[in-house]
Amino acid sequence: MSINEEMYRRIVEAVPEGIWVVGGEGRTIFSNRRMAEILGVEYESMSEQTCFGCVFPDELADAERHFARTFGGDSRPFDFRLRRGDGSPVWVSISCMPVHDDKGTQVGLLGLFSDITERKQAEAALRESEERFRNMADTAPVMIWVSDENKQLTFFNKTWLKFTGRTMEQELGEGWAAGVHPEDIQNCYETFCSAFDAHRNFQIELRLRRADGEYRSMLCSGVPRFAPGGVFAGYIGCDIDITDLQSEERFRELAENINQVFWMLDLDTSRVLYISPSFEKVWGCSAAAYQDHDWLVETVHAEDRGRFILFRESAKAEAVEETYRIVRPDGTIRWIHDRAFLVRDSEGKPYRVAGIAEDVTAHRELEEELRQAHKMEAIGRLAGGVAHDFNNLLTVIGGYARMLFDGANAQDPTRAKLEQILTASDRASVLTMQLLAISRRHAIQPKLVNVNNLLTSMASLLRRIIGEHITIETALDPELSCIKVDPHQIEQVVMNLAANARDAMPNAGKFRIETSMALAPDKPGEDSGRSAAKCVRLRIGDTGCGMDDRTRQRAFEPFFTTKGVGRGTGLGLSMVYGFVHQNQGTIHVSSEPGQGTIFDLCFPAQPEREAEPETPVNRLSKTDATETVLVAEDEPAVRELVRQTLEQRGYTVLEAKDGYEALRVFEQRKNEIHLLLTDVIMPLMNGRELAKRLESLRPGMKIVYMSGYTDEVLAFHGFAQPEIEFIQKPFTASELANKVELVLSVDRRAT
Repeated sequence: MSINEEMYRRIVEAVPEGIWVVGGEGRTIFSNRRMAEILGVEYESMSEQTCFGCVFPDELADAERHFARTFGGDSRPFDFRLRRGDGSPVWVSISCMPVHDDKGTQVGLLGLFSDITERKQAEAALRESEERFRNMADTAPVMIWVSDENKQLTFFNKTWLKFTGRTMEQELGEGWAAGVHPEDIQNCYETFCSAFDAHRNFQIELRLRRADGEYRSMLCSGVPRFAPGGVFAGYIGCDIDITDLQSEERFRELAENINQVFWMLDLDTSRVLYISPSFEKVWGCSAAAYQDHDWLVETVHAEDRGRFILFRESAKAEAVEETYRIVRPDGTIRWIHDRAFLVRDSEGKPYRVAGIAEDVTAHRELEEELRQAHKMEAIGRLAGGVAHDFNNLLTVIGGYARMLFDGANAQDPTRAKLEQILTASDRASVLTMQLLAISRRHAIQPKLVNVNNLLTSMASLLRRIIGEHITIETALDPELSCIKVDPHQIEQVVMNLAANARDAMPNAGKFRIETSMALAPDKPGEDSGRSAAKCVRLRIGDTGCGMDDRTRQRAFEPFFTTKGVGRGTGLGLSMVYGFVHQNQGTIHVSSEPGQGTIFDLCFPAQPEREAEPETPVNRLSKTDATETVLVAEDEPAVRELVRQTLEQRGYTVLEAKDGYEALRVFEQRKNEIHLLLTDVIMPLMNGRELAKRLESLRPGMKIVYMSGYTDEVLAFHGFAQPEIEFIQKPFTASELANKVELVLSVDRRAT
């Protein structure tokens, strides 16, 4: 293969999109490995694939239509759903261009395929959310409207359409303006456009024609709405008929049949005139206890009372709105969006203040989850992008520093400096692991684990972490089921929570660990009516200083810390959160200032009762090994370090810079080689493909994979199976030696 062809192959394999070249009948001419990953099939089988063979039967006609269109020269990209090898769907964005032979005759199509499944799922969730909104809006007794970012109204609920007697099509865009009184239309446009351009809330009174031809006085309120990422998306608003607002009977009839809280005060005395029945549902108590002029102040969260008082005073002069928190009698906190406006008498003089308070807690929580998801994704992309190269560098730095440190005598002045290098290397490795953990991209090796046994084995370690001034209590359920997790990650979770507990109890206290069987908590979007599955609950608590509500809400946020400068990175609990969710678990924290903190971790219980035993390793002295190891690694510095490390243990090491060279070495000396140690992702031929070829030449070949890539990338290349022998970069010399000895120890015991 020429240099240009090799470079071309590397470029094709490095692009994140799938590349698929097919002939006139849809048969494969060429594809890259990413295309096989998108389709969920082995790369070697791509030559047998057709672009119609991965289409769902009921969508075949659409696929043929798209194929004919693009083959005819239409290069417009399109989205399509394909069927993966396991039958599951995958959404892709496809861009095609014609392929010609040397004579200029079109012989096929080249397609670029991008996996957009997550985007499609998000769009489906958004459509479902919009449908729920429409259903909710259509049952509301107030008139609701929605605009887009171009000042065009895009939705009116049934209450609006019933009031105006017009169809949705007649009202859309600027059609609604036909119902506004001619004397009010100019002021309406000016108010709306002014607020729209500034992205601020507005309220205006106008007259709107009812279906029977009568103009009714309306209070129109609008608030800007924003898409994820803070992009302005338009307005949402409501209109309330205030023509008969002085009519108490009509007002009560309206107020008592909506979920929002209607309230009304006397403008001069601030005396409460009315609170709708929804108050008890939202505030969790009867409104009868709040009939004086400070009726709501006592319920407002202490941190928000200043803003609330200012809101109440401002409402006496103009239409205003505010968002604040309330504390219910049971201690729960709810977010309230409150809008207030003046009510005028027949002479136009204001004499009352009325308002609509709405519980927006669920909306706030969804916004926070979305912000957290975007933050995690951004950090994950950053961490995943640098993890491979960074881990290779740390392997080399830490490996050679350890060799020099071990070879220096106690009086060597460079020994202390080498120790500092090792410490810095270890801290960098931990930081990389934490960044990958919080985004759930860290490579894991799950196995059946008995949490009780794991905690018991950690007893002495936990005592060193916690310190002698804190009492450790345990309550372990003897009937505990096993869980399928990466035991090393669970150890990290427990150690991080223990360290946090220690910092929260600087003088003294209790650190308690409990295990028990429980019912799995519902996950968002799941049917709560289904029979709950059993889970293993790990409860870790302390009697420390606890957290206030704001700190608790941000506890798992990356880089958030309450510790002083230099005392924490703010990644500990984020890493715990990432590890727990990557191992299919859930975590919940409950805490109050001065009352300590409790973390509840739940993992799906497994039917197997026995945990997988640790394979014993025959520890060899530094030069006792006699086996031959073939090392395939494309990074020269890492390959050299691995060679020196293994040779120091007595192994004979054969080197190869890629899969093809490793094959040549193996064919020459296959009777001498006992184990293949290969990098996962290499140019030309990856580690999995190399291993398959060697296993075909010698069944039962011992193989250990190594990589600095994230779990996500490894899964794309078929390395998600927990049964493979794998070591994550960066690794120490002892970790590498122990892994090799572990795999070879089976043969040693047999002989």
